[in-house]
Amino acid sequence: MRGQGSRVSFAVADGISRNEYYKIRGCGSASEFRRYLSASRAKRQRQLRRHCILLAAAAACIVLFICFLVFGIHSDASSSDSDREFKYYTSVTVGSEQSFDDVIDQYYDADHYKSRNAYAEEVCDINGLYSYPASAEQIRPGDHLIVAYYSPEFH
Repeated sequence: MRGQGSRVSFAVADGISRNEYYKIRGCGSASEFRRYLSASRAKRQRQLRRHCILLAAAAACIVLFICFLVFGIHSDASSSDSDREFKYYTSVTVGSEQSFDDVIDQYYDADHYKSRNAYAEEVCDINGLYSYPASAEQIRPGDHLIVAYYSPEFH
């Protein structure tokens, strides 16, 4: 109101009455003029809030984008292509002097499986056999098994 009051004083000093000033501004009286000022002040405050919200949303988007760039695109510099191993499957014929356990011992790799039994369970799953201890008795010489193995070479 202080800023507006100084305008009214200025207008009055120029020879315009207060009522004429209010009419120029589109108001019939001082109370209408105060309502007009209050409404325009509220409108400016809403615009300012809207701009602040948009600015905060834009800043949040920028922060999320930077976080994605920093943490999302992460490469492990310690691992190289020479350390990579690929998983393959092969068919094995059980020999005349071999058992299921001998085949498991031949292809089991401690670096890739928690235990020998875990590898045996995977071989049983691949071949559609029951769980490991019971399935070992079903395998006979001459049977074919599909087993998993790891190799650093890409085939």
